[in-house]
Amino acid sequence: MVTKKYKSNKVIPLHKQSLYSIKVLIKKSTHLNYQPKDKDFYIRDNKLIGFYIRIRPNGNTTYCCETKLKGIGKKVAITIGACELFTAQQARELATENLIKIKSVINPKDEIEAVKAKGHTLENLAKEYISIRDYLAETTKADYLYRVPQQFGKLARKDIKELGENDFVSWWTKAKANGSKKVALAVALEKGRR
Repeated sequence: MVTKKYKSNKVIPLHKQSLYSIKVLIKKSTHLNYQPKDKDFYIRDNKLIGFYIRIRPNGNTTYCCETKLKGIGKKVAITIGACELFTAQQARELATENLIKIKSVINPKDEIEAVKAKGHTLENLAKEYISIRDYLAETTKADYLYRVPQQFGKLARKDIKELGENDFVSWWTKAKANGSKKVALAVALEKGRR
């Protein structure tokens, strides 16, 4: 059996492109060459996989990067910053650093949260509070450790020096479990008085 040798000049793209996502080499003025669409529009770099520009429908352009933890875990997306504030080269360098960390199982978002939490947070105060209250039942201790981060969410990890009245008012109006939010607030106030 004789077969013909097939030659084709067509390159088959492995990355699916769509109306809202294209692949090009990102340069310093790339973000200026594209207009916003009715949905987020992504300009993905064809040199550094995971590095991209996101153009919002309102016209905001942002450098970002994303990849999976250790290449197989959940996707982690990092916003680098506005295209007007960073050059493409600066953004590419930051994206490279972040992509290396994520591939090495270091989530840059966790590092940011750790830096934020170096002060006193409600979550840290809950741990301190139960450590010095040896008369508390084990179930009460477990309840405090569960309820504070569960009910306060992001507020539990925010430095207490940065918390204001508006933060608590906003939290109070959005909290769903009425009885549980009262207990969580009482716990926070008790720790604040010590």
